[in-house]
Amino acid sequence: MYELRPPYTQSTIDVANALFESGLVEWANPNYSYAVKQSNFGGEPNDDLYDQQWNLSKIRANRAWDITTGTDVNIAIFDDGVDLTHTDLEDNLLKDGSGNVIGYNSTNRGSSDDPHPDGGDAHGTNCAGIAAAVTNNDEGVAGILIEGRIMPLQMSYTHPYYGSPYIETIVMSSMECRQKVVF
Repeated sequence: MYELRPPYTQSTIDVANALFESGLVEWANPNYSYAVKQSNFGGEPNDDLYDQQWNLSKIRANRAWDITTGTDVNIAIFDDGVDLTHTDLEDNLLKDGSGNVIGYNSTNRGSSDDPHPDGGDAHGTNCAGIAAAVTNNDEGVAGILIEGRIMPLQMSYTHPYYGSPYIETIVMSSMECRQKVVF
């Protein structure tokens, strides 16, 4: 393996392509470098239950937070709904310019824009907290995406199987909320 550093007048991809097309090498690939914006977050969160969140140390969240805190990241929570008034979630919900939560309810039990849970199960709320709870607010838990935004998407668990109805929910919800979805 050899490393070439072409003059700045040539693009790296052009040099790699020319080298490969010459037949002198079997393989040529540019090695791009990317600058990473450093996060201003330092230390450990002051949230009451942070010490009980073994998952954050397991995934080395502190190291990740040194690089990014999830700025400009929206995360969709496909579940039984998210408590839109939860104090550890309220400020991190994705909202439009008028302050309305951007979300979707794919069940036939509520309006299409109210992804608030309508049962006793708080699973979606818990998942939203793990993903992006408000962090450093002296209460509750710390979210993995400290500055991420939560887009709650309520789906029904009444089907006897998990399959295409849920994929359809993902596609329709993302279209309704004008968000990109990565599978």
